Amino acid sequence: MLLYRVVQKRVHDMRLRHLIGLVIASVFFTIAAEALWYGTLTGVNWQRVLQANLMFPDAVRPAWIVFFVTSGIVVATLAAQWLWPKQSAREKLRAAE
Repeated sequence: MLLYRVVQKRVHDMRLRHLIGLVIASVFFTIAAEALWYGTLTGVNWQRVLQANLMFPDAVRPAWIVFFVTSGIVVATLAAQWLWPKQSAREKLRAAE
């Protein structure tokens, strides 16, 4: 959500490429944060945590959960934009006249 706010502040019109970039960035951030957490605070080898994040059939790791949730949000956003397209301010003014 924080990444979304940062991109939204810089880019006023969120497009599909921005949303996909947010999905990828949030997954990589989760992978890095989990490896850093386990590596520094628990003493587990951080490389093993990275390898565990890439093994999908064995267990669902937090990075996969973030991927599925953010991908679902992107699909829901695209569906909402398709079902209820936004009118620009100029179009709203023309319609009011």
